[in-house]
Amino acid sequence: RKHTIGCVKRGYYRLETATLWCGSKLTECVESVTEVYVYPKMTPAYGMPRPLSILQGNSVTSRRLIADRFSFSGIRDYRFGDSFSSINFKATSKAPVTGYSSIKVNNCDFCANRSIIVYMNFQTDTAQGTIPTPVYNELMEDSLSFCAGIIGEAITEGYKVGLAANCTDILGDSSIRYPMESGSSHMVEMLRGLATVRPTVGASIISLIEEDVRKGVTDTEFYFISTYLDVGLEQKIAELERAGNVVTVIRLEQILDIKK
Repeated sequence: RKHTIGCVKRGYYRLETATLWCGSKLTECVESVTEVYVYPKMTPAYGMPRPLSILQGNSVTSRRLIADRFSFSGIRDYRFGDSFSSINFKATSKAPVTGYSSIKVNNCDFCANRSIIVYMNFQTDTAQGTIPTPVYNELMEDSLSFCAGIIGEAITEGYKVGLAANCTDILGDSSIRYPMESGSSHMVEMLRGLATVRPTVGASIISLIEEDVRKGVTDTEFYFISTYLDVGLEQKIAELERAGNVVTVIRLEQILDIKK
């Protein structure tokens, strides 16, 4: 028997048992452990501020990347628009016949790439007063959805994406961090992490930025999602820029404007 569940709230849910009924009579309660990750809604990143450095080029193209046919990175299912020359006939002949998904094509790396790190700041500016809890939770959920949209768009385009946030999670960790990698499996890993986030402040956002400064991260685009900017944050952002990075600050009020 299958049950269709509508997941309306982001979060992590662990199911322990299943109860069996026969008519109106309880027959048995059996152990049936499973996990459900409800990802944040991917808010499209249309209208997102873009660094000027990525808007410059020799030609106009929506993808901005060209597949390198000499750099083989695996086999994937056929997608509409794939060329005939990209079909891997040996892999296709071994796959069970299930329609278009049984056609296998060669997956190639790209000859150019971008590296992106998304920072999420769950701290608020205490000098401006306390934000009511319902408003704060809504802002953080909106920022999680927008972050998921950035990650989804970047991974789809073949970019390397990392994530850092100064929030707690269900395991009690004071922050989450994922290195810059590409691929759908890495996107799923980050979305699962966002599903386990609790909208509470953990570590200092300054400490997360300092970690990347110490590592000497360079030639990377940073998207900084926050409700505020103060002198300390501006100084750390300046350090990232002096190291050869591009930093784009996205205020949460901008997120609300984009949603509208």
